[in-house]
Amino acid sequence: MPMLAFFHKKRRTLTVRGAFLGTLFFCSLTHCASQAQKRNYNIFFLGIPVGNMSIEKKTEGSMEMYELRSHAEADFLVGRRINDVEMRTIFKNDLMISAFSRISENGKVESFASTSWDGSQYWVHTDKGKFTVNEPATYSVISFYFKEPPPGTHKIFSEQIGQFVPLEKIGSNTYRYRLPNGDLNIYTYRNGKLGEVTMKRTFGTAHIRPAN
Repeated sequence: MPMLAFFHKKRRTLTVRGAFLGTLFFCSLTHCASQAQKRNYNIFFLGIPVGNMSIEKKTEGSMEMYELRSHAEADFLVGRRINDVEMRTIFKNDLMISAFSRISENGKVESFASTSWDGSQYWVHTDKGKFTVNEPATYSVISFYFKEPPPGTHKIFSEQIGQFVPLEKIGSNTYRYRLPNGDLNIYTYRNGKLGEVTMKRTFGTAHIRPAN
């Protein structure tokens, strides 16, 4: 389902995980008042339930901390496939200041990305290399699960790749974006809440729907 910005070379070595845990530890010591929301989803492949996903949002003052975890298992001609996703994102004053994503297949890390804002740009470290992103992000993929994209949103930040991707509104309450590898995600809202996520992949299409 991601940690505070670093401002000089030494601090760039901080991991997203460490900063995220440090933030929570600081708040536990200072008795930060927090509010938490949680969303639970079921994952379907070819109409068959194959896993589940949970996303939690914690609000502490001006900070919003999101954590996503999912687990799915399905059988294919080439064998059983076990997919695990972990994502964490922090916003402060509506600005994304850090993000982390890790995707594993059958226990092996397939991709990861960590992103941290230093006050003027994002430092991104992925399994494919390191780079910077100069534009600040106010909406990311994990935001979909708690709020519909604001009007006029034409691109969003993908925690998975550490970059912005174009966002299309294809219906009154339906949005889609495509990753550079061709993966297509479609988000549909019903009565102001996320009603379904359609994930089109080379091996088939999965659907994510609220569990309650």
